[in-house]
Amino acid sequence: MQNLFYLFDQIERLNRPLRNYILSCLKRVEFPKKHIFLREGGIPRYIYFIESGLIRAYELVQDKEKTMYFMRENDLLVSVGGFFSQRPATETMETLEPCVCWRISYRQLQDAYKKYRQFNLHRGVILERYYEYSERRNRMRLRSKAYKYEFLMTHEPWLLERVPADYLASYLGISPRAFKSHKKQLLSGQHKG
Repeated sequence: MQNLFYLFDQIERLNRPLRNYILSCLKRVEFPKKHIFLREGGIPRYIYFIESGLIRAYELVQDKEKTMYFMRENDLLVSVGGFFSQRPATETMETLEPCVCWRISYRQLQDAYKKYRQFNLHRGVILERYYEYSERRNRMRLRSKAYKYEFLMTHEPWLLERVPADYLASYLGISPRAFKSHKKQLLSGQHKG
């Protein structure tokens, strides 16, 4: 939980009443590996801070799972389209590793924004970062296979060690076979960009 407050304090140090309010709201939750804690169509009631572990979000497209993103320790995890509007989520969230998270409910978060105006700055900065990350991912998916793999190596190399190849291929928008072949070429030094 300390890392969550470090994240907030990097934006602007939280005043004592706000810090105490957030502490009173946060609830520690643990999820085992392969646990689905939000299903597509469910109403996302919480935003999570991941203390440890790895989570995958995916959508069903023509009855196939399409990996949308991964979140790991020290990330904030939220179904953006569903949480803020309290509408059904468009994605399913599943743990790929055992996870320890801290969560706060939609209502508690809304109360924090109303009671502590300072917290709106944190909301704005965090949402901007989330949006930039999402846009960078979306632009990557429009590029060539080679670029996609280079993107992965440059921006998210930790995924290669922690995520099964089929999920990574889905994330990059390429076939598992093409992903494995391209990965092999890069690792053997045959790829020239």
